[in-house]
Amino acid sequence: MLQTLRGRTHEVMTGVVVLDAASERHATETVISRVTMAAYSDAAIDAYVAGGEPLDKAGAYAIQGVGGALVAGLKGSRSNVVGLPLEATVALLRGFGSLSARRRRGLTARGEAAYRSSSGGGTRAVAGSTT
Repeated sequence: MLQTLRGRTHEVMTGVVVLDAASERHATETVISRVTMAAYSDAAIDAYVAGGEPLDKAGAYAIQGVGGALVAGLKGSRSNVVGLPLEATVALLRGFGSLSARRRRGLTARGEAAYRSSSGGGTRAVAGSTT
Protein backbone atom coordinates (compact mmCIF):
# COMPACT_ATOMS: atom_id res chain seq x y z
CA MET A 1 0.00 0.00 0.00
CA LEU A 2 2.74 2.48 0.93
CA GLN A 3 4.56 1.75 -2.33
CA THR A 4 1.35 2.44 -4.27
CA LEU A 5 0.72 5.70 -2.40
CA ARG A 6 4.33 6.94 -2.69
CA GLY A 7 4.55 10.28 -4.52
CA ARG A 8 0.81 10.33 -5.23
CA THR A 9 -2.24 12.19 -3.97
CA HIS A 10 -5.19 10.20 -2.67
CA GLU A 11 -8.52 11.05 -1.08
CA VAL A 12 -9.73 10.09 2.37
CA MET A 13 -13.53 10.18 2.58
CA THR A 14 -15.56 9.91 5.77
CA GLY A 15 -19.31 9.89 6.13
CA VAL A 16 -20.71 11.24 9.39
CA VAL A 17 -24.32 10.73 10.48
CA VAL A 18 -25.94 12.35 13.48
CA LEU A 19 -29.18 10.68 14.53
CA ASP A 20 -31.70 11.67 17.16
CA ALA A 21 -33.08 8.26 18.04
CA ALA A 22 -36.24 9.65 19.65
CA SER A 23 -37.40 11.67 16.64
CA GLU A 24 -35.46 9.78 13.95
CA ARG A 25 -34.22 13.15 12.71
CA HIS A 26 -30.82 12.80 11.10
CA ALA A 27 -28.19 14.79 9.24
CA THR A 28 -25.26 13.61 7.18
CA GLU A 29 -21.99 15.03 5.94
CA THR A 30 -19.28 13.60 3.73
CA VAL A 31 -15.80 15.03 4.29
CA ILE A 32 -13.09 14.59 1.67
CA SER A 33 -9.42 15.32 2.37
CA ARG A 34 -6.63 15.10 -0.21
CA VAL A 35 -3.33 13.70 1.07
CA THR A 36 -0.13 13.89 -0.97
CA MET A 37 2.50 11.38 0.02
CA ALA A 38 6.22 12.11 -0.15
CA ALA A 39 8.60 10.31 -2.50
CA TYR A 40 10.01 8.17 0.32
CA SER A 41 12.40 5.29 -0.22
CA ASP A 42 11.80 1.54 0.11
CA ALA A 43 14.12 1.67 3.13
CA ALA A 44 11.84 4.29 4.75
CA ILE A 45 8.84 2.00 4.15
CA ASP A 46 10.67 -0.97 5.66
CA ALA A 47 11.69 1.00 8.74
CA TYR A 48 8.17 2.37 9.23
CA VAL A 49 6.52 -1.04 8.86
CA ALA A 50 9.07 -2.61 11.23
CA GLY A 51 7.88 -0.20 13.92
CA GLY A 52 4.36 -1.68 13.67
CA GLU A 53 2.42 1.59 13.44
CA PRO A 54 0.86 1.04 10.00
CA LEU A 55 -0.38 -2.50 10.64
CA ASP A 56 -3.90 -1.50 11.73
CA LYS A 57 -4.37 1.57 9.55
CA ALA A 58 -6.74 1.68 6.55
CA GLY A 59 -4.19 3.50 4.38
CA ALA A 60 -1.14 1.88 6.04
CA TYR A 61 0.00 5.15 7.64
CA ALA A 62 -0.88 7.24 10.69
CA ILE A 63 -0.69 10.94 9.86
CA GLN A 64 -0.89 11.69 13.61
CA GLY A 65 2.12 9.49 14.37
CA VAL A 66 5.49 8.65 12.88
CA GLY A 67 3.72 8.12 9.53
CA GLY A 68 3.15 11.85 9.33
CA ALA A 69 6.73 12.08 8.03
CA LEU A 70 5.56 10.20 4.92
CA VAL A 71 3.04 12.93 4.09
CA ALA A 72 4.14 15.79 1.85
CA GLY A 73 0.88 17.73 1.89
CA LEU A 74 -2.72 17.83 3.05
CA LYS A 75 -5.74 19.71 1.74
CA GLY A 76 -8.76 19.38 3.95
CA SER A 77 -9.39 18.11 7.44
CA ARG A 78 -6.49 16.51 9.29
CA SER A 79 -8.87 14.98 11.82
CA ASN A 80 -10.69 13.35 8.90
CA VAL A 81 -7.49 11.55 7.92
CA VAL A 82 -6.98 10.48 11.54
CA GLY A 83 -10.47 8.97 11.57
CA LEU A 84 -13.20 11.43 12.58
CA PRO A 85 -13.68 14.84 10.96
CA LEU A 86 -14.16 16.82 14.15
CA GLU A 87 -15.12 20.09 12.49
CA ALA A 88 -17.99 18.49 10.55
CA THR A 89 -19.07 16.38 13.53
CA VAL A 90 -19.25 19.40 15.83
CA ALA A 91 -21.19 21.39 13.20
CA LEU A 92 -23.74 18.58 12.84
CA LEU A 93 -24.11 18.24 16.61
CA ARG A 94 -24.59 22.00 16.97
CA GLY A 95 -27.31 21.80 14.32
CA PHE A 96 -29.15 19.41 16.61
CA GLY A 97 -28.66 21.66 19.63
CA SER A 98 -26.61 18.90 21.22
CA LEU A 99 -23.89 21.26 22.40
CA SER A 100 -25.21 23.80 24.87
CA ALA A 101 -23.96 27.39 24.64
CA ARG A 102 -22.55 27.16 28.16
CA ARG A 103 -20.53 24.04 27.30
CA ARG A 104 -19.43 25.36 23.88
CA ARG A 105 -17.71 28.40 25.35
CA GLY A 106 -15.22 26.30 27.27
CA LEU A 107 -14.52 23.53 24.79
CA THR A 108 -12.45 23.22 21.66
CA ALA A 109 -13.84 21.29 18.68
CA ARG A 110 -11.90 18.22 19.83
CA GLY A 111 -13.24 18.57 23.36
CA GLU A 112 -16.80 19.04 22.15
CA ALA A 113 -16.70 15.84 20.14
CA ALA A 114 -15.16 13.95 23.05
CA TYR A 115 -17.78 15.38 25.41
CA ARG A 116 -20.66 14.26 23.19
CA SER A 117 -19.27 10.79 22.61
CA SER A 118 -18.88 10.22 26.35
CA SER A 119 -22.15 11.75 27.55
CA GLY A 120 -25.44 9.96 27.95
CA GLY A 121 -27.49 12.16 25.56
CA GLY A 122 -29.83 10.76 22.92
CA THR A 123 -28.08 12.25 19.90
CA ARG A 124 -25.23 10.19 18.47
CA ALA A 125 -22.60 10.80 15.82
CA VAL A 126 -21.32 7.88 13.76
CA ALA A 127 -18.54 7.97 11.20
CA GLY A 128 -17.10 5.58 8.66
CA SER A 129 -13.92 6.21 6.70
CA THR A 130 -12.31 4.95 3.51
CA THR A 131 -8.96 5.64 1.89
